[in-house]
Amino acid sequence: MSIIAVLVLTVAARSANAFCTPTQNSCQIQSDPFVQPFIGETFSLENAGQFFAVDSAEMKVQVNIVSTFAPNLKKEVHVVNELRYSCGGSAPQTFTTRALTGKGPMTLSCDIGTCARTTCRVVILPGLDPVPNVQIQQIQYMGTRGNGGLCFQNDRQCQVTKSSF
Repeated sequence: MSIIAVLVLTVAARSANAFCTPTQNSCQIQSDPFVQPFIGETFSLENAGQFFAVDSAEMKVQVNIVSTFAPNLKKEVHVVNELRYSCGGSAPQTFTTRALTGKGPMTLSCDIGTCARTTCRVVILPGLDPVPNVQIQQIQYMGTRGNGGLCFQNDRQCQVTKSSF
């Protein structure tokens, strides 16, 4: 199983019990293990492909995960090579490894709907370890209508949303 290292911080101090259920209309991602356990840790995905990191009425963050050979590790690893972001009804913005090369951190903020008076943002930057990638430095979703899509380690109860914009 390959590992993607990300640093995801959250300002929420709520306890994390379970992932949002597929039929739930309202879910606060900051109290979900999708965000809470990631402070300074790593998460693992068993498959490459497209996954929603956040799928909400206001903000969508989708990552494309590929398997690639890391020469310094001498093995295949999973990395994010593309991130798509949209806020409200705006057209998705795509950020690739190549497009981020040489740039600093970028903050993509949303202030639509339940995000209007709170914090909904993702911070991305170019990553180099173990190979060039799109690094998600921070995700904050403090709205009330969304789902986290990436599985945390081997949690089989999480809702994985494989979809594109």
